[in-house]
Amino acid sequence: FHIVTVRKQQIALASIPVGEVMNVREITGAMAEESLKQSSQPIAVKLAPAASADGAVSGPARIEYTNTTSHDMDATITLDSDDARWSLSPDHQHGRIKAGQTASYEFFLSRDASGLDRSYRDVEVTIGYDLLLPSHRYTMPNVKAVLPIGMEAVSFPAPTTEMSLLLDGDDAFQIPSQSFKLPDGAFTLECWMRADSFDERTGLACKTEGSDYGIFVSKGRPEFSVHLAGKYVSAKATDAMLKPGTWHHIAGVYDGNEVRLYVDGRVVGLTKGQGKRKTNDLPLTIGADVNQAGEPMSFLKGRVDGLRLSTGAIYAQAQFTPQRRMAREPGTILLTNMDHQLGTSIRGMEQDRDAWLGRTRGTARVGPDQP
Repeated sequence: FHIVTVRKQQIALASIPVGEVMNVREITGAMAEESLKQSSQPIAVKLAPAASADGAVSGPARIEYTNTTSHDMDATITLDSDDARWSLSPDHQHGRIKAGQTASYEFFLSRDASGLDRSYRDVEVTIGYDLLLPSHRYTMPNVKAVLPIGMEAVSFPAPTTEMSLLLDGDDAFQIPSQSFKLPDGAFTLECWMRADSFDERTGLACKTEGSDYGIFVSKGRPEFSVHLAGKYVSAKATDAMLKPGTWHHIAGVYDGNEVRLYVDGRVVGLTKGQGKRKTNDLPLTIGADVNQAGEPMSFLKGRVDGLRLSTGAIYAQAQFTPQRRMAREPGTILLTNMDHQLGTSIRGMEQDRDAWLGRTRGTARVGPDQP
């Protein structure tokens, strides 16, 4: 309940939660700013176990969290997974984190070698906390992170058939912006796609939100946009040239002077443009666009394969023959041929190392290509 008392010289405010009275004068602009900053404070994973060659996991994990506010907080740190085959000890801890200080928490994780498959799910860390002010405990939004398990030693058999990312029209695959770095300047973004149908607005590979870059295939008309010198510079096809049920290679190139769009190895649109690229921290979203909260939207229904992000303008000519299976080349930043899936991650390469990339959202999964 909120009570507002109006007097000649002022108004008086009181906020009454069930069973107590809250002093609203504690909720100052400074407190609101501190709370907002704290809500984006990342969880630091200082130690995490790695899987052995047979996929078994056993080892400690250490998690740190910093209280950036001027108030103490009571925190609850919880480890959980949708994969019941994990053993987590303990599964949660409580602690008080003094203002401006960092607290450390240790856990022990174990998992046997069975079930390194699509049913595998990561261990997720959740921190819930209350800010402690003189008259009230203010519950803040939870902060979450995935606890990274090293899978470098695990061997996975080569696929016996060509695979691709299957999308049902309400799902996507996202690669966190923090896991790769694309420097300013020339770059190339490309992939193979086969749509079942095209909606009014359809994202293909995007991190566009008033910044950065993305490829759209809305209504079957491809478009590549890069945010340069304060505005989007876009290269687009003149008509709806993409056919449902057909594989197409889509490539967007920015060479420092112009933005070009290629479809099946042929230039279909170009626009002059220069300037510094405005960046963001949103995930590169495959099979959809992305909103300000980092959530996928404007979904593609169909398949995506062979995603590659590279520095430099790989394609300078007016026409070329696209590789059906993407290969690692000099300047490759991200690469996945959508061949292996482990839980919500897909095998690929980032920043010159093999890695499990991002996570699938919804029912997105890899599966055999169809003719």
